Amino acid sequence: MRKALLAIILVLYITTGLLAQDVIYTANGNRLENAQITGLSESKLTFTAQGKTLTFLRQNILIAFRKNGNFLVISELGDDLTQAEQRLQGYLSAPSRTNDRDYIIKAVPLTVIPASIAYENQTIVNYTTKDGKSASIPKGELIGILYRDGRHLLLRDAIDVAPLLVEVKERLNANSLTVNPQSTIATVNPPVSVQTYPKPTNSLPQQSSEAALSEKDRPAPPTTRLQLRQSKKVIVLV
Repeated sequence: MRKALLAIILVLYITTGLLAQDVIYTANGNRLENAQITGLSESKLTFTAQGKTLTFLRQNILIAFRKNGNFLVISELGDDLTQAEQRLQGYLSAPSRTNDRDYIIKAVPLTVIPASIAYENQTIVNYTTKDGKSASIPKGELIGILYRDGRHLLLRDAIDVAPLLVEVKERLNANSLTVNPQSTIATVNPPVSVQTYPKPTNSLPQQSSEAALSEKDRPAPPTTRLQLRQSKKVIVLV
């Protein structure tokens, strides 16, 4: 009986990992599963997570992903409340991505690779490019992957991934993305320094509001970030 119960739990865990979910990433490294933004004010966001309603300061929420493949970088909402509400509604009502490509996001140089992933494990991704060429890339060189079925994988700390997703968001839009097989890779100058971070925890804060959070739960200022100079950003599409 005990073995059967463990087998059921294992199957449920694996199945959950294979399905796209609504996810919110917080500035202190938490990944909140089954979480969906429901409203905002000038300085705060309200969302549901695992059956609870929570309200956080905007600065403490970094990225929200929907199970249909769309995502929102919270800093994009802006200070104007009317515009912020419109952008939030646009995110919540956006249709699913309707293309048949995965998007592999390389860190250095910052590059978006439209591809069809054939195989991956903990260390490498094997894929086919749009022009039919086979290739592979170590996961250690990536900041993340957006899968065609709506799933996503962040391979860096969310606080560093968020500003980069702002830069590549238009390239990830299937309606605006164009691919030139002859494109060459350009290096971001100065080079981006990549720091490996521990994997975010899946713990959900026990308090139901921002005001109830203890000091140890509050996000600490990041010590290291991926930085791109605004004057010399290059986004490459291969």
